[in-house]
Amino acid sequence: MFYGACHLYYCFLPSVPAPTNHLQTQDGFHYPKSILPTLQNSECAFKRRGAPFTFDAEAFVQLVKALRETPVTEVDDPTKSFHAPSFDHAIKDPIENDIYIPSSQRIVILEGNYLLLNENPWDQIQHLVDESSVFPFCFIANQPS
Repeated sequence: MFYGACHLYYCFLPSVPAPTNHLQTQDGFHYPKSILPTLQNSECAFKRRGAPFTFDAEAFVQLVKALRETPVTEVDDPTKSFHAPSFDHAIKDPIENDIYIPSSQRIVILEGNYLLLNENPWDQIQHLVDESSVFPFCFIANQPS
């Protein structure tokens, strides 16, 4: 049995009626496999892919800052909207600019294991959101009898 925690942050942007929401995961911010060999300890980066240092945390924080600072519009304005990466589990790599976040987005929910990490730059996120929560979960692995 494995116990873990999923960190879910809520980032409430300046609100207007009729809220909508967007879920943004940290998965798209994995460093691509092509970048891992350039990291200080590349062998470790491949073995521990998914550890905090294997993410482009600076880029994730910059997106959160931009979302926080950009006013919400009544209707989508592409000049004030954002693109974020997704993660393709089939190829095990991020897809740049795959997710469109319209400027009319009222609520952004951030999800990821390291959003509460007390390590720079992850620790900046807690100061950019209005609420944070930790939701425990449990995986039960099939064990041979």
